[in-house]
Amino acid sequence: VKLRATRSLKYMRGAPMRTRKLARDMLVFWKRMDREL
Repeated sequence: VKLRATRSLKYMRGAPMRTRKLARDMLVFWKRMDREL
């Protein structure tokens, strides 16, 4: 349980940057899908 908590804590610390990149990737992906549709 402690290991999982530490891992999630580490993930939470790096989350904002990762989420921002993910959101941007999703935005690009959806724009591309819109164009193809």
